[in-house]
Amino acid sequence: MADCDSFLYLSYYRTEGLDNILEASAKALELDADLAEAHASRGLALSTVDRFDEAEAEFKTAIDLDPSLYEAHYFYGRACFSQGRMEEAADHFKRAAEIRPDDFEAPVFLMQLYVGLGRREEALEMGKRGFENAEQELAVRPENVRAAYIGANYLVHAGEAERAREWIERALAIEPDDFLTQYNAACILAILGDIDRAIDLLEGALPQAHNEIRGWVKHDTDLDPLRGSPRFRALLASLDG
Repeated sequence: MADCDSFLYLSYYRTEGLDNILEASAKALELDADLAEAHASRGLALSTVDRFDEAEAEFKTAIDLDPSLYEAHYFYGRACFSQGRMEEAADHFKRAAEIRPDDFEAPVFLMQLYVGLGRREEALEMGKRGFENAEQELAVRPENVRAAYIGANYLVHAGEAERAREWIERALAIEPDDFLTQYNAACILAILGDIDRAIDLLEGALPQAHNEIRGWVKHDTDLDPLRGSPRFRALLASLDG
């Protein structure tokens, strides 16, 4: 329950669940203080309200209790990314990808980080693995919009522009009004050079964004092609306001 409410808040800024996030994660620890999953959930909950020092302590406890817990590394990686701690984020996404070989999210997030860190060969290797997993997911669940836009992210970095555009248009056809779909489509379109359309999507999507996503906007290298645009700079200024 804590995890679901956390992601609704982080991704869609549904503030009605904010109290539930902290209450549910605290209750999980009350039920079993030695459960690694409960500490990972508490860390995620604390990171949603920018209590990062406390969150980090919970993530570390979760990893001490179970070094092979995917959620501990995945949640910790997201928290590090939103704070601009790229090397640490990469370490945790790499470990998450090792723990869950069929996952399509952690490998592609790791690809993005490696691109920003100048490790392009490793980036494409991880991205290809994530893309193949996304393809398998879509073969079973063709409505999974997350697999579609994450797959598009690999394709654009691999230089497959037309396929990347096809995949992101597929994602927009599945969930045209979804905030995360719009954000990820903007990233793909920015890399493809479709600057105005990318900013159009962000202008509609980002006013709904919570702090974690706002942090991603500031540090996401996929959006670098937009950073010289006055429209994009104005958009970033409005988020800080």
